[in-house]
Amino acid sequence: MQRCFALLPAFLTLARDHGAPALDLVELGPAAGLNLLWDRYAYRYRAGRWGSSELLLHGVEYEPVPLEVLARRVEVRRRLGIDLNPVDVTTVEGARLLRAFIWPGRVERAQRLRQAIGILWAEPPTLVRGDYVELLPSVLAERDDEAIGWALRQHARTDPAWVRAFVAVHGDQLSGLSRREALKHLSPA
Repeated sequence: MQRCFALLPAFLTLARDHGAPALDLVELGPAAGLNLLWDRYAYRYRAGRWGSSELLLHGVEYEPVPLEVLARRVEVRRRLGIDLNPVDVTTVEGARLLRAFIWPGRVERAQRLRQAIGILWAEPPTLVRGDYVELLPSVLAERDDEAIGWALRQHARTDPAWVRAFVAVHGDQLSGLSRREALKHLSPA
């Protein structure tokens, strides 16, 4: 969950730049879903703190996070993770499995994991077992049209062929805005 230190400014900036008061999160390959809980952790940056939690994340800032970004608050409406083999840390076995991945002597990391699991137990995200290539179209169909376009546009950076194929098959179910956003930065096939 330490990567949430980098994700928080990105999510807050995204919400600010698009005027979004709330976000729907979909993580592909989340394992236990701890990154889906980024808004339930506390953070310390050079410019200040964000959030209130027993779990305080801090790290190296290569570029300072502006105070106006840290002043932003955003609601998370939905937390969904899709994984071939999700880890259910609400069970003793699942929590033990995650702890087993921590190298001996990494006391601070083990402490962060214990705190994150405690936070997750209070209100776990929804984790779905399955292949996101198969499940993502139906998940995206449940989202706001503009959010779909943005998600597809972002995915086009890593898998443009998949996005082209998705739009070819499901394009009639997308709004014009979603189709344009999905294909915005793709060169013609």
